[in-house]
Amino acid sequence: MHTLSWPVSFLHSRDLSSSTSVSGTAAKQSSIREERESEYVQRDFGMPVAPWTPTRLLRKRKTLPKRMGYMMTLLEKEKEAEAASARSFPPFKAGDMIELKIAVPQNKGRETVFKGICIAKRNRGWRTSFTLRNFIGNNGGIERTFPLYSPHIKDLKVLEARGRKKYRRSKLYYLRDLQPKVYRIS
Repeated sequence: MHTLSWPVSFLHSRDLSSSTSVSGTAAKQSSIREERESEYVQRDFGMPVAPWTPTRLLRKRKTLPKRMGYMMTLLEKEKEAEAASARSFPPFKAGDMIELKIAVPQNKGRETVFKGICIAKRNRGWRTSFTLRNFIGNNGGIERTFPLYSPHIKDLKVLEARGRKKYRRSKLYYLRDLQPKVYRIS
């Protein structure tokens, strides 16, 4: 029975390190790649072509979801830079007392003022949003979540930074269980 023997260079990798410049290294690597590719061409003495592509000849290929995810990230960064350059808001954190002027499209675009304590801020690029909470009359606690770069937000003012006391949490959801006098703004 006849057995096939593969060339030794097919089984072992060569050393690609060299002390040449970057362009010289690239040229040398491409010539080595061409040489390796020519090794796998069918020989005159009947040796078959390699049945698979050797690992060192493979190029790394990104999957489609990874490429699309990268493109979406770039687009979101561009959109955030565009929105941030159009309007600048003062920096604020959870615990700050905020006054917000909003144009309500359902009310013919009239402006409404909403004051409250910021209990959460979600930093997600141009999709950043924040939640304000206030206690108004007998209606109970009111929470509203707003996208930071919404075209309906006309003005944002920080009334008190970190409120009357220092909060040491990034999300103040525990204020829902406390008495309204802790976070009420008149």
